Amino acid sequence: MTQSISQAEQLPARPATQTLTIEHLLYAGILLVAIVVRFVGLVDAPLSPAESAATWPAWLAATQTTVAGAPAPASALLYGIQSLLFWIAGSSDFLARVVPALVSTATVMLPWFWRNWLGRWAALAVALIFAIDPWLTAWGRSADGSALAIFLGLLAVTAIWHWRHVETVAGAGRWERTVAVAAALLLASGPLAWGMLPVVLIF
Repeated sequence: MTQSISQAEQLPARPATQTLTIEHLLYAGILLVAIVVRFVGLVDAPLSPAESAATWPAWLAATQTTVAGAPAPASALLYGIQSLLFWIAGSSDFLARVVPALVSTATVMLPWFWRNWLGRWAALAVALIFAIDPWLTAWGRSADGSALAIFLGLLAVTAIWHWRHVETVAGAGRWERTVAVAAALLLASGPLAWGMLPVVLIF
């Protein structure tokens, strides 16, 4: 009997289950708004000349087509992802724009990790602004690397803050790796990365 009690005391405690809160529901609603404004009517308009110039190199690579004087991709990261998508699923305006739209939607959720930094309600307000901001929405609906650069720059800043303030070694290592990956991908995301890089370095 005593042995059973001692064995029971040595068992690790079960983690407390997280309950659904109003904050979770508000973030879910903001995420839904972000998805709607970025994906509804995403392919109503054809690719603009700038989007076509950014997408054409990926289509050439996916179809193994060589054209003299073809433009170099402005975003190496988007070029690689689009080439893979076009090679797997064929080409379409939706596939050309879906990656920036998804990444722009993920950007809206970054303020969730800023709650201890800004405060819960301030972070929620920032997430709502991100969801409906006209510039972020436009970049998220465009087939270029702008949305990727914004997301990766903000992700790097987020990881730096957590890396500096996390209390556990395992947590610090996880955020340190996130900083390294986000910064490396940021450099390959396109011209807007050079506008985000000083923010990351100063931070």
